[in-house]
Amino acid sequence: MNKESGASSPGPDSGSSLDIELVRDSLNCLSQGIGIFDADHRLVSFNRNFSEFLKLPDELASAGPRFEDIAKITAGSRGSDSHGAGADLPLRLERTKKREQNLFIFTRHDGAMIEVLDTPLPDGGVVTTCTDVTEHKLREGNLAESEQQVQAILEHSAEGIVTIGEDGIVQTFNPAAVKLFGYRADEIIGENVAILMPESDGRKDRGYIHDRFLQSYIETGKAKFLGIGPREVTARAKDGELLTVELNVSEFFLGLDRRFLGSMRDITKRKEAEEAHRDIEENFRNLFEGSLQGIFIHDGYEPLFINDALVKMFGYDTTDEIIALGSMDLLYAPEERERLASYRDARMQGKEAPEVYEFRGLRKDGSKIWLQRASRAVTWQGRKAIQGTMIDITERHDAEEALKANEETLKSQVAELMDKEERLEKQGIELVALAEDAAVMRDELGKLNQQKDKFFSIIAHDLRSPFNALLGFSGILESSGRTLDREKVVEYGHNIHQASEQAYALLEDLLDWSRMQMGHLEFDPQPLDLSKTIEACMFLFEPNAQAKNITLSTDHGPNLTAFADRQMVHTILRNLINNAIKFTGEGGCIALAASQSGDWVEVSVSDNGVGMEPEKLERLFHIEEKTTTKGTGGETGTGLGLHLCQDLVEKNGGDISIESTPGVGSTFSFTLPVKEKITK
Repeated sequence: MNKESGASSPGPDSGSSLDIELVRDSLNCLSQGIGIFDADHRLVSFNRNFSEFLKLPDELASAGPRFEDIAKITAGSRGSDSHGAGADLPLRLERTKKREQNLFIFTRHDGAMIEVLDTPLPDGGVVTTCTDVTEHKLREGNLAESEQQVQAILEHSAEGIVTIGEDGIVQTFNPAAVKLFGYRADEIIGENVAILMPESDGRKDRGYIHDRFLQSYIETGKAKFLGIGPREVTARAKDGELLTVELNVSEFFLGLDRRFLGSMRDITKRKEAEEAHRDIEENFRNLFEGSLQGIFIHDGYEPLFINDALVKMFGYDTTDEIIALGSMDLLYAPEERERLASYRDARMQGKEAPEVYEFRGLRKDGSKIWLQRASRAVTWQGRKAIQGTMIDITERHDAEEALKANEETLKSQVAELMDKEERLEKQGIELVALAEDAAVMRDELGKLNQQKDKFFSIIAHDLRSPFNALLGFSGILESSGRTLDREKVVEYGHNIHQASEQAYALLEDLLDWSRMQMGHLEFDPQPLDLSKTIEACMFLFEPNAQAKNITLSTDHGPNLTAFADRQMVHTILRNLINNAIKFTGEGGCIALAASQSGDWVEVSVSDNGVGMEPEKLERLFHIEEKTTTKGTGGETGTGLGLHLCQDLVEKNGGDISIESTPGVGSTFSFTLPVKEKITK
């Protein structure tokens, strides 16, 4: 057997050599591989493709191999990858013995796919046909892959996809369509696509018009929707809700069958949004066009949008005239352009710039107007822009300028009035001061008059009494002294002495008080040993106290000092002690106490005498009030001593006070400073 010849040599019983050659040539012309086995299942003839497809080794191609040896090649004995049950060697041999046809495909080691068909012959032999189906299988694989891809697209497409045949029956209904219309796929497939359409022309058969359009296209090739592109149509969901969908219809063939594919997207919300947008846009335009303010949008230079109010504001006739200028700068007065350009550049760069400001605009006729502008950076049709408003404030500005001029005039007038007012106020202050001085003078004059009246009252009354006594008793002594007994002479002498002392004390008080009022009383404050001053005064009045059987006592610490005028303090103590003896009855007691508290020394003279009513206490230091009272021994007084004490205490920087209860007694207290800096 010659492998290269592609056919076996004839056997002894074979036909003529010409017939064999004819068979060989015929077999070699076939695209399939043909191997013929005799009744003994030996290979007796084969063509070139048989040897090529099975890749027969030389030892099998040169001698008549058995069917079993050839079958081992397709069973994978040479590493081939066989497919199908028929490739199994025992099964294949069994089917051959049973004279059954056997078909399978095996894959050679080089990847080629060979289809093998064993066909039994009437004489017991077998014809094995080999066909290279590699390309066919690849096409089938690609087709299957394409079908899988198409299915995946259908399953995952965001658009609802529906396919129908020429009869309008739904064949495909993908998940997106299920979601869109609310039908399950098994509810819609097999139904007329008109189920997805709203009723039309008042007909219950909603598919009437659709079927008519479809039939017309099939007959004439003229389409209403097919291949035209997306169209907006109304569809009907399972629950009856009408949907606005965007529909694309295309035609395709599956074999000889014509199909139509519709892809749909629900644009109901988009349509609603578009309607709302149109409403907003219309309202926006009405608002802009109806606004009394000039409204503009520009990209930094070129006007993009301006309303009628702005056109009229600058004296132009149409919007196109301003847009034709090409730059908003031409609407600004030349002297304003540099400033406004700096604002514009800053705003376009996202930097800070004034949002509201005033400037001068340039009208079409060359006149200038004052404008107030408010602007901000925005995005307009995908690019940076500036949007703002303008208000003509020319009248207001002119009014403000006039107001400023008036304000300057008013300020001048106000300044003049204020100057006059200041002068008047100064004159008023001077007049008030004069009035106050006059009032003070009146008060001082009143006090002087009171003092004068008091002074003359004392002279006229109080000083007259002791002198009357002196004159009376001395006259008796002069005229009857020789006839009076000794006791009367002594009594009259005592009365004359007592009247003399009273006149002297009164005269001394009058002199001190008058010097004090006229400022002639010497004031020489120095550190003063109060302990010694108190003891000296108490010793001075010891006889007076003994005459009324009154007990005098003191209570003060050693080395008690004050910063005061020694003579004035002596006068104060003398008057207070004398006053206490005067108003204390027989067997009474008078206590003089002194103590230091901080920067002050307090001195008090207390008695258990007659005391005073509250009404009298209130008038005690009023010089114009008559407050003299006779003492418990008939002593008289001027009432001037307490006024003198008050003036002297205050002169030394202290205060005087009185506590008194009728029938219980009185306490006169005054304070003196310890240090010089405290004095008044």
